[in-house]
Amino acid sequence: AYGKFLLDLEKDTLDDEAYLQICRETGRTSDLVDQLLTLGRVEEAVKETQQVGDDIFFGLVDLFIQHGQDAVAERLVRERNKERPNLRALEWLRKYYQTRGNKEAELEILETLFRTQPYLGRYQELRNLAGQLGRWEALRSELLAFLEQAKNTTLLIQIALDEGEIDKALQLLKGMAKKDAYGYTYSEGYSYYGYHNIALEVAGAVEEARPCESIELYRQFAERLIAMRDRKNYQAATKYLAKMRTLYEKLGENEAWTSYITTLREQNRNLRALKEELAKAGL
Repeated sequence: AYGKFLLDLEKDTLDDEAYLQICRETGRTSDLVDQLLTLGRVEEAVKETQQVGDDIFFGLVDLFIQHGQDAVAERLVRERNKERPNLRALEWLRKYYQTRGNKEAELEILETLFRTQPYLGRYQELRNLAGQLGRWEALRSELLAFLEQAKNTTLLIQIALDEGEIDKALQLLKGMAKKDAYGYTYSEGYSYYGYHNIALEVAGAVEEARPCESIELYRQFAERLIAMRDRKNYQAATKYLAKMRTLYEKLGENEAWTSYITTLREQNRNLRALKEELAKAGL
């Protein structure tokens, strides 16, 4: 604020060096770099930019673009990413190449982004871009091998579902299954998309193609919730039991559903809260 006051006060009488000195003394790095670029003193602007942290750095790099110093800006960001690999630098480079139609360079950065922070949306972006360049089949094999080595089975399942490989998704899911005191459980937790359970994701995705597999996954999850007790778990369980009923009805197996829900009620006849929640849900 002090620097801005001085610059506004003396703007009509300041020469270039005095202006630059005030910028340096008062921490007005953006004004400093902007003025250096205006004066054509590019290397000085580069040195000033290299000294700042990431919060300021990317704003300064955009000044180089505004002054027609695109190649210098690219070099600065690549150097910054090499020193301290970070998603922000990679995202900047991707946008830089994207706006210039340099698909080869964009693909390189996008692949690095995926390997740094893999998730389904980024895989889909890679598939689209590499497909345009005729490089998808080879790259796909490399990416799947990378995920297998990293044991990222959750993402492998999501990819299999996205690409219509339902049986592969089910096979991968079965390989993740573990049985604890409450029944079958699968990897779950926070991902790029937030809290999720991969088994439920699969169950929802295969309802039409593999209804019996879907029923089994819903059954496991519902019974696990019931075994954990607590009314909120019973309420959640009724949602998956209702999905089971719908699938049984579509298959024309109403008797199988009736037999199952009757047995479930009998096995848990001492759980008053569960019986209440089942009644509320019309089950």
